[in-house]
Amino acid sequence: MALTLREECEAGYGKLLEIARRITGNSETARDLVGSGVLRALEHEEQYRPGDSFFGWMYFIMRNIFWDPQITRRPRSCFSGAELDTIYGQQAEMTADEGSQNIDGIEAVARLKRLTVEERRLLVKWCRGFTYAEIAAELNIPAGTVKSRMFRIREALR
Repeated sequence: MALTLREECEAGYGKLLEIARRITGNSETARDLVGSGVLRALEHEEQYRPGDSFFGWMYFIMRNIFWDPQITRRPRSCFSGAELDTIYGQQAEMTADEGSQNIDGIEAVARLKRLTVEERRLLVKWCRGFTYAEIAAELNIPAGTVKSRMFRIREALR
């Protein structure tokens, strides 16, 4: 006999948390995301078909919650406050301790420094939770231009 959605959520909490950590890259945010995802799933329980991939369905729900700024309306957890300062150029150098923590972090900072000042401003606004429309209105450019610039910025950071 197939489990109900509520039973699937309870039994699969650990795996949901693991999936959410992969989406967010942050344990604290992952717990919030699992809670939001479970609530969203229970609100739309009629769409769940027992026997289908529960974790696949929950992955898409949580991914959409995390990446859709219209739904979340909160800052994206892509950079810490100190990292945002570095992006803006307010902090000229990292300490030796910060730099030695992770070679990937050094490469990320190098990639960020290759962005233009305007690109960094756009990235910071996006990371702070502004929508494309809000950024476009503030910069007085079309939302499509913001989307394409953000695409290029994300590609440059990969």
